[in-house]
Amino acid sequence: MSWNPVEKLLHPSAPVAAPVRKPSMNLAHLAPGSVLHFSRDCPLPPLSGARASIAAVRTYCFGTDITVSYQLDVAGAVLFLTIAEDAQGYYLAVSRALAPPEQDAFFGRDALGFFTEASSAKTIRCKADPVVEGAWTAPRYSKTVDWAAGTLTQGRLSTAGLRQTRQFHYNLLVDESGEKALEIEHDDDTGENRILLTVYRPAEDIASLAEPVPHIPAPQAPSRDEPVAAPAIVNGHAPEEAEQERSQRTDFRRMPEGESIHIGRSPRAERPGTLPAELPPLPSFLLSREKSYLSLDEIITPESERVRCDLPSARLLIELALKRRLHVRDVLRELIGLDSATRDEVIFELPLTEEDYRALAMRYRLKPDHRGEIRDRLQDELRQKLAMVAKG
Repeated sequence: MSWNPVEKLLHPSAPVAAPVRKPSMNLAHLAPGSVLHFSRDCPLPPLSGARASIAAVRTYCFGTDITVSYQLDVAGAVLFLTIAEDAQGYYLAVSRALAPPEQDAFFGRDALGFFTEASSAKTIRCKADPVVEGAWTAPRYSKTVDWAAGTLTQGRLSTAGLRQTRQFHYNLLVDESGEKALEIEHDDDTGENRILLTVYRPAEDIASLAEPVPHIPAPQAPSRDEPVAAPAIVNGHAPEEAEQERSQRTDFRRMPEGESIHIGRSPRAERPGTLPAELPPLPSFLLSREKSYLSLDEIITPESERVRCDLPSARLLIELALKRRLHVRDVLRELIGLDSATRDEVIFELPLTEEDYRALAMRYRLKPDHRGEIRDRLQDELRQKLAMVAKG
């Protein structure tokens, strides 16, 4: 393929043919609390159509080269995302850490041992089932970065302390197409090894980005017994003690796990027709809205839930839908007391390996990396053949 992220990483000055892509969102300075909504066209099963929140940030340094990695929480699963930018836009590296049993099953403990230390080994084969793990793995990887020394810092360099920095060595192995990689990190202090499968993807896999809402501290209500004193002003600024008090107030979006957020009547009785003094003023974007409420459905697309049932139950649902001339989805919603006007559809999984995509690309006279066009042509072909079968 013409667009090769690995070539950009290893040879940033070399020209690489790629279409000009103007960035549609700011992906350069993500922070914990940011939410990424991935497109359904993303081929990685955990991310397709999913929302991923950034849980942590870490910084890798190789000499003067600095790379920021984001830890993603995707419905309980942990993935890692690196975002690189050049004059033509952004591109992504999505990584998945392999547990020790997976390392042995995919590559073999002995084979991986040649790459968790300095050695002359150059290639490694992957034994994973391509039907099950084809989105993440490639049949063969070749070494492109050989035992490079670097440092790993928890957080960004501007905010993290030196005590959080660790020394490590790094090996990078890439498949023939340059779309997939095997990354190996060896911690010099503990001797532990971290094995990651990485897939390089275009930035269009990220459909939207929601930045974390900035914290607006609520004003402190004065006690009824104490007189209200004017705040002291020093050189046009509030005292340092007041600044520290505001910075230490609890942010409800970062409460420890296990604590609940209760929204209801305050235990202190309020007089009818009055508002609590602790409430901050409403933001301007809420006051300027024509409606008196803000619906989350206008911001976040509703999620689709899958209903699993046995064959007799499925048959009964289909018979009810046919008898009443309704969609199965409408029957399910009526059974639980919900209204629905959405269309019904059935989704069947069709695993396609790299070989399958190459065969389909030859049939449709397309490039193998044009997955979207291949899927469109495949859908048209299936629709035509099903129509022929229905006609007899």
